[in-house]
Amino acid sequence: MPGERISPPFVMLLILGQFVVILFLLVSLVLSMTGFAGSVLAFLTALIYGWATGFQIMTGHVLIVLFVLMVIAELIEILSGTIGAKTFNASKQAVWGSMIGLFIGFLFAFATFQFYLIPIGLVVGVVIGEQVAGRTEAGVIFRSVVGVLIGKISGIILKSILTFTMAVIISVHLFRG
Repeated sequence: MPGERISPPFVMLLILGQFVVILFLLVSLVLSMTGFAGSVLAFLTALIYGWATGFQIMTGHVLIVLFVLMVIAELIEILSGTIGAKTFNASKQAVWGSMIGLFIGFLFAFATFQFYLIPIGLVVGVVIGEQVAGRTEAGVIFRSVVGVLIGKISGIILKSILTFTMAVIISVHLFRG
């Protein structure tokens, strides 16, 4: 109610919650810039904060907008390598190889905490895919690899921009009124 006094412990919890949300948003931005699911972390942060505050700050409308942005961000990043490969005339097998290699790279990267394995998996998948397709010329394989890498980097940049947009929306709602 207007004019109602808020108890100091509640104020401290609210400030601590805001601090944790900002910390998680910063982590989500770093994750997005490195190709991980930062937009998912940003959405989950807003959802949990909304739940903890009775959805008075992070309302259903805000969460729907954030969910849509998250889905778009993740789809862009997932499809970008494929689009890049097709743009540079990679074979269908190379496109499938890039997706399988990316998945295997993620598995090995998380299992060993050696995250450079992700792009290596992507590149190895393209190379194997082109060889399965019978395209063994170095120039053709190189062009396919460049296409996948350009697509993937472009996807990461677009995903990072969308994650930043999500972070701004969350921050505005976090500190309003």
